[in-house]
Order: sequence, then C-alpha cells, then structure tokens
Amino acid sequence: MLTVRVDRDSVTMGDAAVSHLITWHLEDDATLAAVVRRTVDGRYLASVGSVGWVLRTDEGRPLVLLRMEWEKPVSVTSFAHFPLDQPLETIVAVRQSHVHLHWSYVLGAPTLSWDEFVAQLG
Repeated sequence: MLTVRVDRDSVTMGDAAVSHLITWHLEDDATLAAVVRRTVDGRYLASVGSVGWVLRTDEGRPLVLLRMEWEKPVSVTSFAHFPLDQPLETIVAVRQSHVHLHWSYVLGAPTLSWDEFVAQLG
C-alpha cells in the first residue's frame, strides 16, 4: 500500500479554520490519474466558481492543472510531460511508502480556445 498525504490551500477565511490534510491508502502502482479522480470524486477541493487547482509535489513541482467550474471538472493538464497513467512512484519522491502532495488554488479567468482568443483581438 502507498500512503498518500494530500493537503490543499484554503480559499476563504472560514475555510482556513479547519485543516484540509487527508490521508489516502492507494495501491502501490497508483497513478497520477487515480489521485485526480479520487480528488474529484471525493469532492475534496473547495467549490468556488471558475478556478484552477495545481497538484504539486512536496518540493513544489507542479504535476497537474485541474480546471473547475464550481464542482464540475472542466479540464486536466499534465505538466512536465508526465502521462496521467504513469505510476506516482516514478514521478514523485516516495519515502517509506509515503507520498506528500498539495493542491494549490489558482484564481483565474475561464480558458479560451485559440479562436476565441484571436476573435477578442479584433
């Protein structure tokens, strides 16, 4: 079993009043996709409109950008050319069967397609 400790940023003063640190026990070959799926299915991230969440290693290296519209996932982008189906143990430091990850809150405007972007330029 792989123990995955996950934390996330607080997004409001009231949200900051409680700890968001949780522990999951996943299979040894758990993938990056499994962590994202468990995060979404478990409604772990705060629902605050059109925002992004970046999953980072405990060293701060970004792994995934998850764009959300309230509770609905919109898109997932993998950083550093890591396939989402790649096992965590090949991506992050595993210390005594433990992995530490953090979701960072990113406030941002909705994503535009290239055509939408060009159209706004006039």
